[in-house]
Amino acid sequence: MKLITRESPGLRGINDPQVLQTIRDTLRNRKEQLLRAAYLAIARDDARGTNYLAEQVMEDRRQIAGCGEERGSRPQRSKKSLIFSQPFASATVPLTLKV
Repeated sequence: MKLITRESPGLRGINDPQVLQTIRDTLRNRKEQLLRAAYLAIARDDARGTNYLAEQVMEDRRQIAGCGEERGSRPQRSKKSLIFSQPFASATVPLTLKV
């Protein structure tokens, strides 16, 4: 390594090329971090999970109950929520699942 210049300590002027480059780099890094965080937040908010095992159990349950629906066909669903009736100790308890 070879020492090219030695600068005196203290404040640098805004027109100093090294100061301008440091400011540009800092702004670019902060913008990149902000955009990355926003992208990840949107990706997490829009993520949807599907419980295929629960769908299969409900489908088999409908077939056993004799609802007449064929395997693979799906009932019309509301985009807001699904309401099923689940027998519980000789009473029917509504079960609401948010979609």
